[in-house]
Amino acid sequence: MRLYYLYAMKRSTIAIYPAALTTFFACLLLCYQMNAQVAWTVEQKTDMPEAVSNNAVAAAKSADGKTYLYSFGGIDETKAWSGIHNRSYRYDVLLESWESIPDLPMSTPVIAAGATNIQEKIYILGGYSVNMLSQEVSSNQLFEYDPTSNTYTEKASLPRATDDHVQVAYKDSLLYVISGWSNNGNIVDVQIYNPALDEWQIGTPLPNLSEYGAFGASGAMLDDTIYYAGGATVVGFNFTLKPLLRKGYVHPDDPTQIDWSVQEMEHALGYRMASLALNFDDTDGIIYWIGGSDISYNFDGIAYSNGQGVPATGDIREYDRGSGLFQRLEGVIQPTMDLRGIGQIGLGNFMIAGGMGENQTVHGQTLELNAGVFLGLDEETSEQASFIKTVSADYVKLKTAFTNSGYQIYSTSGQLMKQGKSEGGTISVSNLVRGTYLLSLKDQKRAERFIIQ
Repeated sequence: MRLYYLYAMKRSTIAIYPAALTTFFACLLLCYQMNAQVAWTVEQKTDMPEAVSNNAVAAAKSADGKTYLYSFGGIDETKAWSGIHNRSYRYDVLLESWESIPDLPMSTPVIAAGATNIQEKIYILGGYSVNMLSQEVSSNQLFEYDPTSNTYTEKASLPRATDDHVQVAYKDSLLYVISGWSNNGNIVDVQIYNPALDEWQIGTPLPNLSEYGAFGASGAMLDDTIYYAGGATVVGFNFTLKPLLRKGYVHPDDPTQIDWSVQEMEHALGYRMASLALNFDDTDGIIYWIGGSDISYNFDGIAYSNGQGVPATGDIREYDRGSGLFQRLEGVIQPTMDLRGIGQIGLGNFMIAGGMGENQTVHGQTLELNAGVFLGLDEETSEQASFIKTVSADYVKLKTAFTNSGYQIYSTSGQLMKQGKSEGGTISVSNLVRGTYLLSLKDQKRAERFIIQ
């Protein structure tokens, strides 16, 4: 059975509205005032072929236009060093099914690697292996995966081996590898890979280890700025999580030059979270951190600090670039941690796969997170902000103010399904199958989600 949740988020007071429950749909609506409103739906999809955690996750399209979510390597449900593997899978977004792909050709199986889509190729790098003596070795290997040919090509090795690092793409052309752990400790390195040249460059290093150095941190790129939060820093003999948001402004004329800054923020704390960014305009935009834990832990889910099992969270943390606010929404998804990536599968649509749930249980759960975005709104509720009046199996009825508007309807994978002009405020959807869609109106800087049941 698929589970659905809806979170419509506004800044200030919070109100909870009960929603209708059906066999396959359950909705929870939270509203709090903000200029850019995001309504999350979370849908449980087909489980992975096996339970896996600490796997590198990303999404990409093949030449035939099909979108896939990918999982590379990880650790199985034993949570033992011998359970670390190179097995890899892909999820067909349209068919909602998983299949095996060739194993990730790392010389030694690793966990805590990273995967990033650049121009529909996926770059998987770093991570660490563990042997029977519990010795951990960071990797400097980099592979390019081609979704069309379903093959890997080894590329230029990282200048410095790293794992549990932050990994982001810049303008779909450069790959930034920030901090992480390299065999004996945190590092301040910023390593930049150019896929077109198969070359590495060194960026402006992090100013110091105590505030910027971290393993298990995560982040995303928004315009010319890197944002990363969470992760553990070595303090004495402890691996301490610090509530710090780090920012790195990349100079467009010289992408190796980065202006770094740091800010202490209560909710900028977590370990092995998935991270994504939603960009609204030149000033607004939100970076999200999903799931994770509030305690650092070893690859088996046991805390470094006290030898006890670590609890996972189902929270979403958000940093609003426009307002500077950092907030935390509790229980948005089922508790899950040990995440090493997220895949964007469409316009405002993202997926995570695998991880550890309650009691550090490794699972094969696949979740689709859909962000319905409404921009520039100050109304008290999402009902007032909406331009949709009613939805049926045959039509979408717009509110009076939007009568005769030009429109576009997209699937959740970003495919244009229909466009035209509404007739008397009515848009026929009788030719669309049951599912979730995004409706965009001409001259409206927002897209609104609707569901045909």
